Amino acid sequence: MFINHLLLKNFRNHKNISLELDKNLTFIYGDNGLGKTNILEAIHLLATTKSLRSEYDKDLINYDEEFLVVKAKIENSEDNQILELTLAKTNDFGNKSSKKVKINSVPKSLSNFGGTLKSVIFTPADLDILFSSPSSRRKYLDSIFYQISHNYKKSTLDYTKALKQRNRLLETIKETGRGKEQLEFWTNLLIKEGEAIQKERANFFDYLNDNSNSLYEKLNLKNFGINFIYLKNEVSKNNFEIYRDKELMLGTTLIGPHKDDFKITMNKKDISMFGSRGQQRMSLTSLKVLELEYIFKRTNEKPILLLDDIFSELDEKHKNSILQLITKQQTIITSVYPIPELEKIDCKIIDINTL
Repeated sequence: MFINHLLLKNFRNHKNISLELDKNLTFIYGDNGLGKTNILEAIHLLATTKSLRSEYDKDLINYDEEFLVVKAKIENSEDNQILELTLAKTNDFGNKSSKKVKINSVPKSLSNFGGTLKSVIFTPADLDILFSSPSSRRKYLDSIFYQISHNYKKSTLDYTKALKQRNRLLETIKETGRGKEQLEFWTNLLIKEGEAIQKERANFFDYLNDNSNSLYEKLNLKNFGINFIYLKNEVSKNNFEIYRDKELMLGTTLIGPHKDDFKITMNKKDISMFGSRGQQRMSLTSLKVLELEYIFKRTNEKPILLLDDIFSELDEKHKNSILQLITKQQTIITSVYPIPELEKIDCKIIDINTL
């Protein structure tokens, strides 16, 4: 799978740009503030239908405009397709926006559009995965599964709706004492959808840990053995019974995948607390490469690899190790400065200062 052509209109600072991309490797370099990361973000938006950096989709639209368009011509193992996503501000002056998608000019639902294009993105901000809130780590996990599993997307949507209803009911019970007879229905629905979500997440972490050692050899990471720990807040009838009184007292649901988390450890110590900056960066690099391989394993399509200025803190050995891996699928790299190592690889070079 690869993108031949990318068009951005009113996407952040890009009023109207058109890019031809190499099917193997494209290198985009130039000054900060010109929108290199925005190009990668637009591709990731097409893959997941979700914003990478903004809480509200409308923030992706250029400040002076009312809408944006992201359009890409892609080739995969089956056929060629034109993907198009439009986002428009609404008239209520709030944070809402209207999002529409098309494949070959035919309107599609967001759930059927997401995952048509597959991508893995790695930016310096991804280090925040180690230090930010559990909700950010859950959002990261969702960005993977939204691309590979329609069932996961459906279970997540149904779970979120049921969670809101159950929390509303718990609040009513707390305030009035009425409605306890309805609790079992929403609890059973959370268990059904929550188990499907947590099964998908557990399979991913099993894959990470089963395949990490062979990856470290490819990356020349001797004695770097790490573990990816899934902190599952198990949704089950037994746990709901254990927490029943506390939930009724607090008026909210205390267990389930909306409380899940994960951490990365090295020598059984949390790498976010005890790892060096270099170790933290390489652990995230490992996670991203394994993510790429996992998506390929599940879909038989190689995702596009998007690397945003990740070479700035790596030594020469690890730079070369990563360069050996990035030639296995379409890769788009951004950097403020030219990367001499890329001179050894046949690639398309774009100076963003000239766009």
